[in-house]
Amino acid sequence: MTRSNAPMFSVIIAPQKRQALTIRPIRSVLMQSNRDFELIIAPVGYNKYVKKTIEEQCDQAQATHQLRVLSGLFNNRTDALKYATLSARGHLVLFLQECDFWETHLLDELTKLYTRFPDAGAYSVAYQLVDNSDNYTDPKVIFDIPASEPRILDDYFDVAAFGDPPFCLSSLALKREILRQLDNFPNNLAEKNHQDLFCDVALHWQIVYCPSVLCFCDHMTSTEVNKATDVDTYVSFINQIKSHAEKEASAGQRNAMLNFVAAQLLDIVFWKIKEHHLDDARELLTDHCCKRFYLRYLVTKFKYTVARLF
Repeated sequence: MTRSNAPMFSVIIAPQKRQALTIRPIRSVLMQSNRDFELIIAPVGYNKYVKKTIEEQCDQAQATHQLRVLSGLFNNRTDALKYATLSARGHLVLFLQECDFWETHLLDELTKLYTRFPDAGAYSVAYQLVDNSDNYTDPKVIFDIPASEPRILDDYFDVAAFGDPPFCLSSLALKREILRQLDNFPNNLAEKNHQDLFCDVALHWQIVYCPSVLCFCDHMTSTEVNKATDVDTYVSFINQIKSHAEKEASAGQRNAMLNFVAAQLLDIVFWKIKEHHLDDARELLTDHCCKRFYLRYLVTKFKYTVARLF
């Protein structure tokens, strides 16, 4: 691979007002074996903790002019992500969550994928979930044929319908030029509705997947996505997938997309019942797609009925 066709990476971290940004994600970027990157930090409500955390890692990055802390004071995460994306100079853009981190050769692997599959719109690697005690667990990603080599992920909806998504936000690199074409970007990221982004990409562009390099994803962040989702936002997202499914010529792909809708609905109903938001749960359960997984639907409806009684 020649230097001329190797991509530059823009890595964006947009920490929240809470003391969320840790040294680990910054360090994992700065220690990458591939040095052709810029790290952009766009703090939301720039506080002393974020400033101290950044300064602890700045010396190494400033020496190579690779780290940029955006000086604007952003009042919300949408504005921070939008401004950071507009200022990105890389061919590929990654959004690294505040508590996630990478293996040291992740960018090198993404460079190989970019060169091997130049027509794809996104490139992804595998991930593991990490809890506060540094216990590592594999997500429940289910492939019909186990992935052992990099490939085009043309069965995203099938995979995501029967298990966890094959990648997380921090393990996904997007071509910069496709970001402006995404329907709800960056609102979906700001609202932690990552599935909305993943589906938008899967519907319109090829996604390349590599199982051999890992991103490490904070376990709490992965569960917060479902709990935090507003029902109106989720219904809009679901209806978008249904609309695309109706236009899909392939019966197999259409079935996979509707199975994905059913799985997503039942997942969010589970969280709504757990949080005792029972009116939201009832509204979502009325969607006929839930019955595509009929046994799971009956179990979920039983849990909803019990929650109503108590």
